[in-house]
Amino acid sequence: MPVFARQLQRSPVTDKTAVIMAGIKNLHPAYFALVMATGIVSIAFKGLGHAGIAEFLFVLNFFFYSILLPVLIVRAVFFWPQ
Repeated sequence: MPVFARQLQRSPVTDKTAVIMAGIKNLHPAYFALVMATGIVSIAFKGLGHAGIAEFLFVLNFFFYSILLPVLIVRAVFFWPQ
């Protein structure tokens, strides 16, 4: 195999992609639990009358969920049978 072809096979982009895809494939369910727990605690603080803390946790939860949702979609599309 020519040297150029070997360099194309092991480019840094494909190595980074492989690492990211392995991380998505092995995503631990605790990340989903983090999002759920943050939402539950936010609702509890709102019920206790601590609106500032509840709003902060809601924003934090929205941030976590906006990252987790695309990761879960990619995981379902590429790794569903596993």
